Amino acid sequence: MEGNQAFAAFGFGALSASSLLIGAVIGITVLPPRRLVAVIMAFGSGALISALAFELIEKAHNELVHEGYGTVASFLPLAIGSLIGGLAFVLVNRVLNSQGGFLRKPATTNRFLSDQKRENIASLLERLSKVEILRALPPEDIQAIVPTVDARTYPAGTTIFEEGEVGDALYLIEEGEVDVLTGVQHDEEAEHGHADEATEPAAGETTAAEAEHDEIAGDDGHAGGTRLARLGPGAAFGEMALLTGETRSADIVAVIDVDAWRIDRQDFDRLIAASPGLATAVSQLLARRVASTSQQQVEADAEARRWQAEAMRSVDPETLVPTTVEVRAAVQEHGGGGAPLAIFLGVLLDSIPESPVIGASMLGEGATVSVTLIVALFLANLPEAMSSAVGMKRNGSSTRTILSMWGFLVIFTGVGSMAGFLFLDGASPILLAGLEATAAGAILAMLAETMMPEAYEQSGGSAIGIATLVGFLAAFYVKTLSGHG
Repeated sequence: MEGNQAFAAFGFGALSASSLLIGAVIGITVLPPRRLVAVIMAFGSGALISALAFELIEKAHNELVHEGYGTVASFLPLAIGSLIGGLAFVLVNRVLNSQGGFLRKPATTNRFLSDQKRENIASLLERLSKVEILRALPPEDIQAIVPTVDARTYPAGTTIFEEGEVGDALYLIEEGEVDVLTGVQHDEEAEHGHADEATEPAAGETTAAEAEHDEIAGDDGHAGGTRLARLGPGAAFGEMALLTGETRSADIVAVIDVDAWRIDRQDFDRLIAASPGLATAVSQLLARRVASTSQQQVEADAEARRWQAEAMRSVDPETLVPTTVEVRAAVQEHGGGGAPLAIFLGVLLDSIPESPVIGASMLGEGATVSVTLIVALFLANLPEAMSSAVGMKRNGSSTRTILSMWGFLVIFTGVGSMAGFLFLDGASPILLAGLEATAAGAILAMLAETMMPEAYEQSGGSAIGIATLVGFLAAFYVKTLSGHG
């Protein structure tokens, strides 16, 4: 009898996941409208939320109360289990995404790339906040300059600009070091590496530039001139020529390879024209630039942190949306190596929590599988597989690979359901409740991290909210029918 029930658990698990394979086939062959997929996904999400609440959490709570556990004792394992499940999903999902697993769905792809852009913008704003003249710009206006900031690489020995040149940009050092030199002779100027000529030297040029740089070095570091300072990561240079309109007052030479941000003079002038307060602040900066004390530096650092925080809050969300070019670049960057395995593990992660609870729900005297849970999982899996299959196909996965992956998940869910029935038989009520809550927490985190964002992204509008509500009510209605059956 127990063997028959174990195979029944396998069958119910495979049945709930069979929509994964069906959805993958539909997604690859039919290419249903995005809005339809989004509505079905929202409906399935609502149904699954209802099933989690009433078929797992409430049911487990009632069983603990029936066993004589008090209010707190019956609540704690459910709360702890849910938190563990949710945190585990989020952490593992983050690790897999960093290895390329985010490519499994359009929503996870866009979210991962948006987070990357947010981190890059935050890093850039941190460096921009160190430039006093830019802090004079209202933080809410800084996003106007973010797209114009240009990343540059200067090999060791490159002269970024020379004394006497017209100031055409200001620079922020990301990595590397530069020397500020004055009085350098430029008799053999054509032989020097120069930033305007090339930012990436051909083979052998770096060595020649370094040799020539060593040639002008003396006891003070630069026999052909005087070194005024050595600047490292986070430092800015070149801004004074923009402020005063005068020529460059020194040479800037890369000591080692330098990664820097460059802000062009035209963009800077456009900022001044658009921000009346910036022009006034520039004049005030020039007036006090002569003096600098430790206390002023402390105050400047505090002001920089406040400015950066305000600027980050003011960044237009539209700037965080990945472009088609950025998505393609991510596919090329992560498409090889361990990405296929990470994608598979990511899809597997989305399915792991549900399988053991199906079998566990069949434990107990007279217990039967929850029809509501099976239907909700089936409905949630269908559009998820549709969307993921389309995204994986677009990202270069073969039809055979996609169908094999989803077919394996159907079998895996069945085996997981059977394992839940066999290994959790005889478990204490409090352990069983905790495990069911852990699964519920992981599934809920999966819905919030992947399915709901996917639905809104593919459709938007009020249809998603209504479809989610209808799915929730439909699953609850099925429960009431089964409860009175």
